[in-house]
Amino acid sequence: MNGLIAIVASALVIVPIVLFLLFRRGARAGKPAYQRHKVALPPERCALYQALKQAVGERFELMPNVAVSDLITPVRGTISRASAAAFEDAAAQPFAFVLCRPSDLTALAAVVVVPRERAAGRGHSLGSSLKGVCEAAGLPLIEVEAAPIYETATLREAVLTALRPGPVQEGHIDGRREPHISSLDDLDLG
Repeated sequence: MNGLIAIVASALVIVPIVLFLLFRRGARAGKPAYQRHKVALPPERCALYQALKQAVGERFELMPNVAVSDLITPVRGTISRASAAAFEDAAAQPFAFVLCRPSDLTALAAVVVVPRERAAGRGHSLGSSLKGVCEAAGLPLIEVEAAPIYETATLREAVLTALRPGPVQEGHIDGRREPHISSLDDLDLG
């Protein structure tokens, strides 16, 4: 009788373990489950995309999530180890958006989203390495503070400011006047 109780008790312990292992193995053998997102951008970025698109209209194409290294690469033999490390820091995060010329998708400016803590000065600022890399490569960098709602006029002004040519450098003055851009309609991209 004790032998029968031992066999039943063993079966009550062993059978669930065996069933668990068989079920687990069967679940792994099936197709993996994935969930498809309906929108290509998260809601925060979608709001910025729509505001930027409204701000620049059809004058620019907006490319989301472009890797820094897709637009900027260091020239071999010209950078030090410190500069290479700075580039690696800068290339760690993608640009939120890149404004491109519609005809040939030439990158004209990059947009990064700055978290509110950084914009308010409570956290460390956007990596100076990214600013330095973009400046050295001649790619204007537009910093946009993260917000639930973006003002189109503010974004338009930021784009205009970034794309406006800088003052003529000393030593390059040839008597000409630099054009003043007052709207995106007056901006010649060709």
